[in-house]
Amino acid sequence: VSATRAISAAIDDLSTWYLRRSRDRMRAGADPADRDAAFATMHAALVGLSRTMAPILPFLSETLYGNLVASVLPELPDSVHLTAWPADELAVHRDPGLEGAMAVVRGAVDLARTLRAQAGLRIRQPLARAWLAVPDRGMAISPELLRVFADEVNVRTVELIAGGSDLVERRVKPLLPRIGKRLGAAIPAVMAAAREGAVEFHDDGSVTLAGQHLAADEVE
Repeated sequence: VSATRAISAAIDDLSTWYLRRSRDRMRAGADPADRDAAFATMHAALVGLSRTMAPILPFLSETLYGNLVASVLPELPDSVHLTAWPADELAVHRDPGLEGAMAVVRGAVDLARTLRAQAGLRIRQPLARAWLAVPDRGMAISPELLRVFADEVNVRTVELIAGGSDLVERRVKPLLPRIGKRLGAAIPAVMAAAREGAVEFHDDGSVTLAGQHLAADEVE
């Protein structure tokens, strides 16, 4: 089940994000080098997808692989089921920092669209400015990704704001199932400090409440 969910999420990412974002790059009048790069990335993703889901969807994977590889590159295996699992290849080309930053931007896009809908502002209506607060845990949001955000939510400028900005109200919720046994009698004081906002935030996502240090995965 977990494998099929991961594959479904990858297909959704590929179609509703990468392909949609790359439409202008793939048009006939686009820069030839950039267009070729966009198509090459799409091709590699589809081939990798066919090899990944071959054990689960053998016939669909075979058809996809045949159209993308076997029919045009006869020197390669003529069946997807004769190829190796692509895990090592994918690991080499992954960029965890970029993936994390993109995940933050996509989450911000979803939130911004929700806010626009709640305010009755259609996405086609351009806005002058958006303020964006992102977690500062060694993560850098590049200007290119900020432009993606601005384009997706249709704003002219994006301003990054720090966690200490007057525009941001930070609250912390200790996760009792994770801290109950460890902190024991200190729990009431920790919960009281959380309710009062007497919290010290740390760069790694951890916090200090009532003199107790809580890891990033022990709070929300």
